[in-house]
Amino acid sequence: DAFVQHDQHFYRIMELAIQNKIQLVPVLDEQQEYAGVVTVSDALAAFGPVPGPTGQGSIVVLTMEERDYSLSQISRYIEENNAKILSAHVVADEHDPYRIRLTLRLNTDNLARITATLERFGYLVSAQFSGTATVSEDEQERFDALLRYLSV
Repeated sequence: DAFVQHDQHFYRIMELAIQNKIQLVPVLDEQQEYAGVVTVSDALAAFGPVPGPTGQGSIVVLTMEERDYSLSQISRYIEENNAKILSAHVVADEHDPYRIRLTLRLNTDNLARITATLERFGYLVSAQFSGTATVSEDEQERFDALLRYLSV
């Protein structure tokens, strides 16, 4: 059934819209009568702006076994490198049902120490995006390797 109750969270609206590939999600009231619609755009706006100044910070994508996921542990590693997690999003890995991808938005552009720490503790950094215009040699090598991998 492609509808939500009036008191359901916006996560459920997004989930339903994605599952059914729809842009408008009908909303029912307590009497199961039509109360209106919520658009995907409305649902995204309900989450509010992403914390922190626009365009600053970076994004790190980690791939791991689901059993190895511990946001508190990952947060500790990141905070030990003087950074903060502004948002986190977990999705199942489309290639392996036992793995997940964790996307983290951080409040810093300096990822070298953070990625080194995460890798040292066994986390696979599958992608990273930084707001800085300059790219270190190591980051450029990783980016080139990713492009070579994707072109195979």
